[in-house]
Amino acid sequence: MKRNISNKRNVIYFLLLIISLAGGNIYGAKLLKFSQLKHENGTSMPSYPGGTEALYNYINYKSESVMAELKIMNRLSGKVNVMFFVEPDGSISNIVIEKSSNPYLDPIAIKVIEGMPKWIPGTQNGKPVRVEFKLPLVFR
Repeated sequence: MKRNISNKRNVIYFLLLIISLAGGNIYGAKLLKFSQLKHENGTSMPSYPGGTEALYNYINYKSESVMAELKIMNRLSGKVNVMFFVEPDGSISNIVIEKSSNPYLDPIAIKVIEGMPKWIPGTQNGKPVRVEFKLPLVFR
């Protein structure tokens, strides 16, 4: 029974993650809104290697290992909104905590994002570009 509730909660977090990924902005010659990306040839959002499910699995695994590394015994909970850039080479840069419900989670969120492997970069007119991403991390 507990496993079933946990799985349902994970699905909800996963859906929130997908919705938030749709909010990225591509910077190039001009600022593009997500709705414009569907209509312009040669334009794509960056993606995590393996897709959204792999990103979700990475965040779950990495946040648990960072908490263990920092010797956080009690379970912290809350939401941390993180903004970062996916560079044209797929690397992550300029990690910023935009909003946090628990300041003790901020260093964990930063370590989770810093540890990400390179992404598949976004493109505009067929060329890799820098993309801003906003990602909510929910800790339970």
